[in-house]
Amino acid sequence: MFQFGGTYQLSQQLDAEGAVDATLFGKNKKFGASGADTLQQKALYQLQGSLNWHQGPGTLLAAGLSHTFGGIQRVNGVSLENEITTTKATLTASTFVSPSLQVLVSVGRDLKVGNGFKESSRLNVRLLQVF
Repeated sequence: MFQFGGTYQLSQQLDAEGAVDATLFGKNKKFGASGADTLQQKALYQLQGSLNWHQGPGTLLAAGLSHTFGGIQRVNGVSLENEITTTKATLTASTFVSPSLQVLVSVGRDLKVGNGFKESSRLNVRLLQVF
């Protein structure tokens, strides 16, 4: 996997982040029940962006969008016509409750999915201890 990204300062409290990911796959020459088939998969890409508001020292509110696409598979050269396309949105809040402990809560959902399971909702909670 490769990722390139950056942060762009828009004002003292507001910034925008963007990233592009690429996941590359090798050939599986022992695919299938007999192990005699070959599976190939094209690269899978993800575009990510967020707008971040630094509400105060150590406190952040963010809104983000991401879009994943690609990854078409071929078995013995025949396309499975199974390109992945997923667009999702997230809202995140994080704060340091002490100088070394951060609490982060993120909610989100898939807006559009092609060829896959659609998440109707997502909740992530993270505690980060800085040493």
